[in-house]
Amino acid sequence: MLLAEAGLLDGAEAASHWSMADLFRDRYPGVRFRPERILCDSGRAGQLITTGGASSWQDLALYLIGRFCGAEEAARVARLFLLGDRGYGQLPFASMARPRQHSDAVISKIQAWLVDNYATTNPVSAMVGRSGLSEAASSGASPPPRDTRPSNMSRR
Repeated sequence: MLLAEAGLLDGAEAASHWSMADLFRDRYPGVRFRPERILCDSGRAGQLITTGGASSWQDLALYLIGRFCGAEEAARVARLFLLGDRGYGQLPFASMARPRQHSDAVISKIQAWLVDNYATTNPVSAMVGRSGLSEAASSGASPPPRDTRPSNMSRR
């Protein structure tokens, strides 16, 4: 964030922890934030390299070893220290993110409750109770369709 705040990442790709995606989108629109990436070389002659997540130092270390000492040395160090390939990026971990704040106050309140109470027995009933909505209204169920056949028109 310090590099983004200083404007050094404007127009460049950048990685950081995946949970920072909303903040980067809102505060630093000039940065091409890549939440799926663990490491981004900004392309400015390799002077700025950004990483995401607490353990991404391992990826950065292997990247720098590969850059300055060669791919074979990076592979040797990875085997020596049992550092795995995380080519899949960091988005598989993003499912643990809290949902973005909803603009509807009732839904926002329920979202916040659900994050901390997802293991509750029958959470849907508890959410409905907390929302103040009827069970039918919260289920999204439509009322039964009216019978508009001509034979039934006279019965109304």
